[in-house]
Amino acid sequence: MKAIADLTQKSSFESAVETVSTALAYGATDLDSLINLHSWLHEKVLQLEPVQLQDYIPKLERYEPNLLAYDRILRKAGEERC
Repeated sequence: MKAIADLTQKSSFESAVETVSTALAYGATDLDSLINLHSWLHEKVLQLEPVQLQDYIPKLERYEPNLLAYDRILRKAGEERC
């Protein structure tokens, strides 16, 4: 209830209700998610253009970790999950 009251003070009751409804649709119920979602829905966010890098800056390859390997290592150490 305090979160809804804070969101209402920040903008309006209608905005707070929209935020809570959207959060519930996504299955998000924690306070941080509500605050971030409210900011995303109701605050003006500056949209920046992507930075264009100079040609002399090397392109980095995308790193994709092998999460199964990490899971195997954790299981060997006695952990089920991170």
